[in-house]
Amino acid sequence: MCIRDRLWYRGLGYDYPKAGNDVGMASSPVIADGAVIVQVEAQGDSFAAGIDCQTGKNLWRIDRPRRANWSSPVVIRRPDDSTEVVLQCGQSILAVDPRSGREKWLIDEGRATVSSATPAGRYLLLPGNDLLALNVGDSATMPDVAWRNNRLTPRNASVVAAEDRIYSLKGSVLVGGTMDEGEVLWQQRLSGLGSTWATPVVASGRIYLFDQTGVGLVVEDRGDSAERVGQVELEEAVLASPAIADGRLVVRGAHTLYCFD
Repeated sequence: MCIRDRLWYRGLGYDYPKAGNDVGMASSPVIADGAVIVQVEAQGDSFAAGIDCQTGKNLWRIDRPRRANWSSPVVIRRPDDSTEVVLQCGQSILAVDPRSGREKWLIDEGRATVSSATPAGRYLLLPGNDLLALNVGDSATMPDVAWRNNRLTPRNASVVAAEDRIYSLKGSVLVGGTMDEGEVLWQQRLSGLGSTWATPVVASGRIYLFDQTGVGLVVEDRGDSAERVGQVELEEAVLASPAIADGRLVVRGAHTLYCFD
């Protein structure tokens, strides 16, 4: 892409010079209804904003708690085709309209500040001291609590959902559970796996996960148990979640981009 193709540019650190923390910002933006939603929470300038995709100008900006938070906003869609953006932090769960920033609903309960929420069909899975499943599968304003389970909450990586299963990574321990009941089906300690930050990905009943030293494992869900079926060592840090596209696994290391068949 040539520089003349740039539509707009925003330097949020320039616009809001006190927006930062001692280890860097890590929340990823999301796009909903023609707006880029950013969640920039720190001890100084702490805010969320909706930026117009066409102009790069703020559609809205709201103040957020002045505490460091690295979780990312997520988009959910209700049965009436309305869209909400959910912002979680250590104090609350807030859903806003992506075009106006108007509050749709609020739950005064703190959630995780590293791992992010996971939309999963009619559920929204929110990590914290436990894993909280909200039922967002109807058009009611306030979602209901479907279930909670403290054995399914992750450490750093976000929860992964696939069909009727959920997978939670607790350091070197992978836990598999059921989507509808929030029950643990199995727990597998993965020897040789170090500290994990990257969220795993799932395809065809197999979970692909990497630690911060570059060790990658493939774990197969066997229903009531799990089995390691593959391993690779990249010898460089992997902190970003891998991606699956066209039957290939793409992994971004600290210095190298890898693609596996």
